[in-house]
Amino acid sequence: MCVPSFFTRKMKVIGIETSGEIGSVALLSEGRLLAERYFEKGLRHGRELVPSLKEILGEQDIEINGIDLISVSIGPGSYTGLRVGVMAAKTLAFAVRKPLIGVPTLDVLAENAPEEAEYVAPIVDAKRNEVYTCLYQKSHQRRTRLWNFLVIKPVELRERLKTLGEVFILGDGLRIYSKIFEGKEFMMGPEETWTARASNVALLGEREFKGGRKDDPIGLVPMYLRPPAAIEKLEKK
Repeated sequence: MCVPSFFTRKMKVIGIETSGEIGSVALLSEGRLLAERYFEKGLRHGRELVPSLKEILGEQDIEINGIDLISVSIGPGSYTGLRVGVMAAKTLAFAVRKPLIGVPTLDVLAENAPEEAEYVAPIVDAKRNEVYTCLYQKSHQRRTRLWNFLVIKPVELRERLKTLGEVFILGDGLRIYSKIFEGKEFMMGPEETWTARASNVALLGEREFKGGRKDDPIGLVPMYLRPPAAIEKLEKK
């Protein structure tokens, strides 16, 4: 019987994260971080993604064909950034004929929480006085989703969370709505926890792949949760 090569050697995974203002790429080998690069602020993902990817592969002396899995953050987040990242991941998967996994950005952000946090709620600014969010609980050393992904007003989110005990809040939504989550029911993460990391994208993608999942590169699309404002305006006319 022919055994796939990624089961007989250390699996190498590329992670791509372009959902927010600061993007990144990462290279992991069996869950161990080999390299990670962050892009400059200002949604420069289209300009910096490919050069950064080539840089980290070159540093580790790894050919692109030596990658076993491509994992990409699929949102919610920046419409433009997500399109750039997902398209790059799909193109790469087709080019090197390797499997592709899409990872929800809120799952990626939840990995930034400290291990001791039982409940975690990432909040990402969704504009229009709303946030993208989900609630996670620690279970067997992993974060388990308790809710479906939501677009919700921060005040409504606070009401849903405040009965749980202490909830760890993180994400760029705190830049605008931190005062809403002041109080003993909430612990707000420091700013370094607000950015989704490509290394966590790769880590979660590898976990999903080893659990038997892989995505169709043709069918994989960003998860926006709602259409852009311009499209909503057209639909209302």
